Amino acid sequence: MQEKPGTFDTAVAAWQRWQEAPWGRLRYTQAEANLACHLDSLGSPPLRVLDLGGGDGGDAIRLAMKGCHVTIADYAPAMLAAAEQRAAEAGVADRVTCNDPIAARAALDTDQARTHTFGTAMILRTADEVGYVLDELGCPVTGHYGISSVCHYMTDDERKQDPVFYAELERLELAVADRLPYLHTARFFHLIGQTQFG
Repeated sequence: MQEKPGTFDTAVAAWQRWQEAPWGRLRYTQAEANLACHLDSLGSPPLRVLDLGGGDGGDAIRLAMKGCHVTIADYAPAMLAAAEQRAAEAGVADRVTCNDPIAARAALDTDQARTHTFGTAMILRTADEVGYVLDELGCPVTGHYGISSVCHYMTDDERKQDPVFYAELERLELAVADRLPYLHTARFFHLIGQTQFG
């Protein structure tokens, strides 16, 4: 079952609240640290980056501010509108495009989950499945990380609000992001792919 974009459109405010919470901030810090491990080896900016499921530009804006040319693809028009607004406020220009996961995944058997933030069904994919698609597109995976290996399993959200505890939690998450078994037990996986243009 595929949800209509409107479900995501009405949850932009909830998503932005999630981004501002400790677990949301931690996710973006980890993703930026993962990318930093690869940016130097990918050559000098301007790099061309495709941010799939880029939402309101949380990752893309950071990359654009480093001089990358970023294209955001997302299913929800309201998220893309928020990304354009964030880019304008940050003084960077991102390209945004809406993709249709129904067409892209129609032939695949999928598992479903529900997200509390959006209140909708989500299609679950493994890192291997996504990595295979990237490889087929000529964009092989050069980095594989886990995000929220510890934070997601801690039920005491109040403690995460404490700045001292949060700082230690962030250090721990960054330390285990590319280590086994944490890499495979993390709440999210983060794949970085590289391709050559020209």
